[in-house]
Amino acid sequence: MKIAIYSRKSKFTGKGDSVENQIEMCRAYIKMHISGSENAEIIVYEDEGYSAKNLDRPRFKQMIADNEKQKFDYIVVYRLDRISRNVGDFATLIEQLNAQKVSFICIKEQFDTSTPMGRAMMYIASVFAQLERETIAERVRDNVHLLARDGRWLGGTAPTGFQPVKVDNIEFDGKTRSCWRLQVNPEEVKLVKLIYEKFLETRSLAQVERYLLVNDIYSKNGKKLTLFTIKLILTNPVYCTADEASYQYFSDKDCVLCCQSDELDGKSGFMPFNRTDSSDKRNKKPMNEWLIAVGTHEGVISSADWLKVQATLEGNKSFSERKVHNSDCLLSGVVRCKCGSYMRPKYTRVDASGNRTFVYMCETKEKTRRKKCHNSNVNGNTLDELVCTELLNYNKINANIRGQLEALRDEIKSMGDAYDENMERIQKSIDGKNSEINSLVDKLAKRPDEATEAYIDKRIPELDAQIKGLQAEHDKLALANQVKTDLQAELGSLKDIMKSFKKEFRKLSVAEKRDYIKKCVSKAVWDGEKASLFLVGKYS
Repeated sequence: MKIAIYSRKSKFTGKGDSVENQIEMCRAYIKMHISGSENAEIIVYEDEGYSAKNLDRPRFKQMIADNEKQKFDYIVVYRLDRISRNVGDFATLIEQLNAQKVSFICIKEQFDTSTPMGRAMMYIASVFAQLERETIAERVRDNVHLLARDGRWLGGTAPTGFQPVKVDNIEFDGKTRSCWRLQVNPEEVKLVKLIYEKFLETRSLAQVERYLLVNDIYSKNGKKLTLFTIKLILTNPVYCTADEASYQYFSDKDCVLCCQSDELDGKSGFMPFNRTDSSDKRNKKPMNEWLIAVGTHEGVISSADWLKVQATLEGNKSFSERKVHNSDCLLSGVVRCKCGSYMRPKYTRVDASGNRTFVYMCETKEKTRRKKCHNSNVNGNTLDELVCTELLNYNKINANIRGQLEALRDEIKSMGDAYDENMERIQKSIDGKNSEINSLVDKLAKRPDEATEAYIDKRIPELDAQIKGLQAEHDKLALANQVKTDLQAELGSLKDIMKSFKKEFRKLSVAEKRDYIKKCVSKAVWDGEKASLFLVGKYS
């Protein structure tokens, strides 16, 4: 018997229906209600930090893919909305599982998909789940519109150059309510002004990035400032002073203006809302969906300079995030320099056979003109071929990958055996102490003498404390044992991918080979002499 447990939570909180709690409740349900489950193989899939608005979640998709290969007998979830709040997605999933004869169990709502009435009730519940999600979303939008007009900070990481401060306000009803406002951080704002100054001087994101790298200027978190981060700072309205010129710019862009022109004082900054997708901050929304209000913070860049920057950026469409623009390189986005930077392909010549040759070159080395990195380039054609050879030969006797995976498999098994032995030992100790408590309770019921009663009253709390300590130790081992099970599943999945890669290799396009490699290799690090491969997975 194979059983899948799926758990999901939109964000980590460490309490309530956390993924750990969901999993434990599902395990308890399986043990009590599914006949024969004591010998079942249980595989856990966890998605933390993902919404239920669609099914685009990595571990959920992995579960569905695994079901195609090994067919689960049951898929168990804590609650219906852990899967989806979209009726269409949910209905399609249930039909797919029914066709595959996979039973879907929802322990909170107690649904049974094996009966027509059970399926009907589940669909009805999914309709209400979607209605709840859409109602919440509408309420949040209305609330954001209301708060936007007040120019307050709604939380999250403050933009570089600012820090959030808590402010107490006395409302009309006499009650004191707190909210957050942005305040200029004098040290951080120097970096913001420098970025604007250098961009206006060079009119180039790449040159600003090079200047910051060469001069060891980093973000407030001590990280390199990438092109994306620099552009994010340069396009954020929070820095722009609110006056007629900037107000007109946002009006021309059809932004939703949550302020009137008489609120513009030429000193305050703007407060933008709804600029990015909540699930992926790198995805910017169209400007006609932005909410623009006058903030309570100081604007740190004059509207004239801010608008010049926007005009320059809008006229220069060359910027894009790292994408693979070549048709030959397999390790683009995978190979990194020993300094931590990505190495990008650079074509050198065409060989006698008409094939284009290329090298992978460190981005930091190139951008700083060797001032921050001197690592040698690596022959791209050769490195691509060697990596493919390693992956294709993963199951040969002397293959490096096979040796390491087998050693890791043996290590995981050994860990699991040790966990099982220790858990069994601890459980025996717990059972023994519970038996002792029961025996003492029996003696207490027989009205013992005063000395015996005093001893029993003292001994039972001692045993109870020992049992709690042992149970905590047992729970830790059970959690570690589950990690071991997950690692075994990941190893199996990795081997399946490499097996498929080998089987299909000759039929695959360069883009498909690249995708396969990224499913197996998280990164390849070039140190100037050799490349080290890091396989995908928690065990990497």
